[in-house]
Amino acid sequence: MDQIFERHLLTCLEDEDRLRSMIDQMIEDNEVPPFDAYTKETKAKRNKRHKKVCKKNKISISIFLLIFINS
Repeated sequence: MDQIFERHLLTCLEDEDRLRSMIDQMIEDNEVPPFDAYTKETKAKRNKRHKKVCKKNKISISIFLLIFINS
């Protein structure tokens, strides 16, 4: 999931459940292999990703506001 959030610009945390259900279905249909990094992801790793994404979003919003205010 980390790779998905890093490589796809318009994904956000709200998309995670939808993306997981799509990936789970693809695994069930044997369209993709069940990679351990995905299937055995710990809750701690997921929480770490959430914190990282939230921090990144705050920085992006701050930059946007600086540009908007200074325009």
